[in-house]
Amino acid sequence: NEGKLEFGNLPWGKYEFYLRAPWGESFTQWQLTVIPGRDYSETIICPSAAPEEVPVQFQVNWSERLKKEGWYLLCDFRQTRSRGGEIYSYYFNSARKIGDDTWVTDQNQSLQPRGVYLVGSDNRVSLCPLSQEGSYENINLDGLFEKPSVNIIQGEYRLPVMYLVQKEDLKQLTQLNSPKTYYVINKNGVGTFSYNPLSSFQRAGSLWIDGLSFGGIGNDPSKIPTTVLLVPFKNETISSKPVTLLDTFLQNKHVYGKAFPRVLQFTAGKDQANHWEINLPELEKIEYPENVQPR
Repeated sequence: NEGKLEFGNLPWGKYEFYLRAPWGESFTQWQLTVIPGRDYSETIICPSAAPEEVPVQFQVNWSERLKKEGWYLLCDFRQTRSRGGEIYSYYFNSARKIGDDTWVTDQNQSLQPRGVYLVGSDNRVSLCPLSQEGSYENINLDGLFEKPSVNIIQGEYRLPVMYLVQKEDLKQLTQLNSPKTYYVINKNGVGTFSYNPLSSFQRAGSLWIDGLSFGGIGNDPSKIPTTVLLVPFKNETISSKPVTLLDTFLQNKHVYGKAFPRVLQFTAGKDQANHWEINLPELEKIEYPENVQPR
């Protein structure tokens, strides 16, 4: 009744401590060390109620060209579980701070696949249609319900991967369900690295989601994973020499996107604006980054 847990005497060693609220939110302390002859106590602040849904608006800094051509930004906030490069499930978690402690909400994908949002060039947003397994489905714009905002559960979110797609390419989104390696311009703009958006080790993981410390990507093991922007569909009808970074993505069969300098993070909370701003790379200004040439 006083909220105290007594475990008595425990053998010397390292333990994992896990708490779960009635509504499914959980707290995990991954390494709790018990040393002989020493008492151990800790105060953990628990949430008093389940996190609520709040409206979120996406604010993408669309260029005039992207607006004119009617592009869409597909934002996939989910993590993946993969084996041998093959994905076998998605999961979508959020976290919130209660005092100094982080509590995680598992937004069960098997009950209601979500965590993927489609943002138009007018910044209207819709839930991206997904199969029961969480795979992408081809989209007919006539059946898409776009709104100024979308309801998202309170908490902190990280965005692993975004796809920049043209309107006509929404009808072939199922192609994104197959594992594929994309060459992506490195976060510092020098050279490329290979990136598989379905790989659980290359998506922008975090301690509060996975309980794991991720290494780097490509040949940069000192850096944590970042948000990656992909332009997955090539435009074969363009024959002129690329003059912008976007043209490079559309025409160069070896380059598909760019890594951000850092992972994009957002918070959905009560009594705040919840305007999630996404600044795209300078797609209209850069001709060719260093060490990336047309092929």
